[in-house]
Amino acid sequence: RINSGRKFTFYYDLESSLTSLVSLRLPSAKTMEINIFAAPLVFNLIENRDIAIMDHLDIRTFSDLIHADQQTILQLRGYDIPGKERVPHVKNICYVKELLEKFNNKCLLGEIRSTHQDIFH
Repeated sequence: RINSGRKFTFYYDLESSLTSLVSLRLPSAKTMEINIFAAPLVFNLIENRDIAIMDHLDIRTFSDLIHADQQTILQLRGYDIPGKERVPHVKNICYVKELLEKFNNKCLLGEIRSTHQDIFH
């Protein structure tokens, strides 16, 4: 869950590993009110079990997930074959895919972006 030795600066590109995605939880306002410095909590955005599922489908980098075809995304969502029982799935795959697509769109330099709202923070 938390790795206190982790750095809080992250540099990503499209070839970054999906295992490097983290979520930072900032200290609460109450903690800040009493002037106690608390480092952010760091959580893996994708669990190891989910990484194994994606690895099985050759999805290892940001680029792999961004460019995954519809059938692969359905498999990651747990729908391997229509009409069959649901198989193990990646819990937040749609959120992660959307996040990475936005990241990719934001980082395009000198190219036309798909929407104007992606230009601003």
